[in-house]
Amino acid sequence: MKQIPYKTRERRFHTLMQTQRKISSNIQQKFVGQTLEVLIEEEYKDHFIGRTQYDAPSIDGVVFLKKSKKIKLGEIQKVKITNSFEYDLEAEAL
Repeated sequence: MKQIPYKTRERRFHTLMQTQRKISSNIQQKFVGQTLEVLIEEEYKDHFIGRTQYDAPSIDGVVFLKKSKKIKLGEIQKVKITNSFEYDLEAEAL
């Protein structure tokens, strides 16, 4: 079996990733405006990071939640999705 040249592998990889980014972006965009429940996992200076029931750790994206009220790590928070990115979502607490 002949080895595929490195440049060909790289070109194919980048083509596949470009296609995957478009697919993921289209899926994420469908969540904008929806109300979802998010498990709050991490806290940063100006936002929290959480996951919806659709997000598997280390595989799927996350939800960036703007800090607007007292939220505790580990709680489930109802949020409204306000923006989407290729793999992640942005939300506001309800």
